[in-house]
Amino acid sequence: MGQEQNPFNFKRVKRETKKVTGLIGIREDPHLGLGAVGAEEENVDMTPEDLQAASDYYGEIMAAKLGGENKEQIKERFRKIDELMVAPEIWEKALKYFHHRRDYFIEMARHVRNKGVSHRRPHPFQVGCVALGIEPDSIKGVKYEPHEMYNFKVQPGPRTGRYKRCAERGALEIARNFSKVIAAIITVSTETNTGDPSKTEGRVLHPCFDCRNMYRGLLRGGFIREDTIICMVNDANDQTVIEETTVGKLLSIYQDDLPNIPA
Repeated sequence: MGQEQNPFNFKRVKRETKKVTGLIGIREDPHLGLGAVGAEEENVDMTPEDLQAASDYYGEIMAAKLGGENKEQIKERFRKIDELMVAPEIWEKALKYFHHRRDYFIEMARHVRNKGVSHRRPHPFQVGCVALGIEPDSIKGVKYEPHEMYNFKVQPGPRTGRYKRCAERGALEIARNFSKVIAAIITVSTETNTGDPSKTEGRVLHPCFDCRNMYRGLLRGGFIREDTIICMVNDANDQTVIEETTVGKLLSIYQDDLPNIPA
């Protein structure tokens, strides 16, 4: 697929975002992207509107539920996440929690989808995502918490890797700061194809090549599991179409990705 294409100066966006949010920390993950902000950059000209849109987007990710925490509080939150043990019964309860509230999570993803930033005309390409995480809780010991995000492109043009700001990547970046592991990923879109080869049979939108590659990395790191649920929803017509599977089963039908993954 070649080298990742960087759409704009990440360091500049990060500076502007920090001015607005006052943020001081975020958990790094090489398979997601925010931890690598500024690691590679091009000096691409950005209009004030571009810069504002980028700052708004990264502000949503970086400031989500983090407002008011100091360095020690952030460090303590990460410690509790790292120490949380997800026993089999906790995992099973999380999957049951998802199925019991699936319609609610679909509505969450549908609602946030409308904020998606796309340059395609006349019909923008918009996706909403909810990632359901298992998290430490000071009272109950554990809780199941959804984290939502939309797709975002600050400027027209192709994007790859962590610079392709899919809804799934954004939701998982938020969840990475609070969750030990992801039990379910829900996406909603009116689309059925991301532009790369898909095996959806025209029913729902499967994750793109870059998201599938991201899932493979998160699987290796343990942040998602083979039996993490993937729930993909298409609401383009009067009848909502839902396809539900697991990460392991989804990736198994995209084995032909493997020769194209950058070393």
